[in-house]
Amino acid sequence: LTAAHPDVLLVVATQTGNGEIVADALAEQFGALGFAAHLLDAAEAVPEDLAASSQLVVVTCTWSNGTFPDNAVAFTEALDA
Repeated sequence: LTAAHPDVLLVVATQTGNGEIVADALAEQFGALGFAAHLLDAAEAVPEDLAASSQLVVVTCTWSNGTFPDNAVAFTEALDA
C-alpha cells in the first residue's frame, strides 16, 4: 500500500463470515494508518469496481473442495469474461 493513494478497496468473499471478520479488522488497521478503507461484498462487486480503485485487497477463503465462497462466484466469473 502507498500513502500516495489513501483509498483502499477491500473485496470480501466469505462463506461462514470469518472473512468479513478479517476484513473488518484490516479496515480498522488501515484506518489507524491513515488509509480510507472501503468494504465491498463480493456479491455486489463488478470488475469496474476494480478499475476505479488504485489499491485493492481481496479477503477470501476456499470452500469445500477449493471452490470460491457462494458470494464470490458471480464476481469471479465476471473477471474471467
